[in-house]
Amino acid sequence: MLCAATKISFRLVLADVSMTAFCFAMQVDDSIKIVDMSIKEAAYHAWLGYYNSIADIGRDKTMLADLANRFGASIGLEKPPALYRKTALKMGLKNVPGIRIRK
Repeated sequence: MLCAATKISFRLVLADVSMTAFCFAMQVDDSIKIVDMSIKEAAYHAWLGYYNSIADIGRDKTMLADLANRFGASIGLEKPPALYRKTALKMGLKNVPGIRIRK
């Protein structure tokens, strides 16, 4: 059983860890805001290409598109960047919900 002083000390440590994590998250958010949009789009395309090649994820294209769009949102993309039509065809992503194709 924990004594009262240990419980208080443990709560203070948890509060400190929570505040540190919160501050770190704020720094990450601030940093992502200053990254150029073209870099974010390239990261999205790289993410999509990499995970499309992994059999467990790449087989289900709808799930892949959903995960890619979540990744895009996490790095500050308002909408997923469009793929070239030829690229989408080669990746097997044409007519997949959530994948945008350039016209």
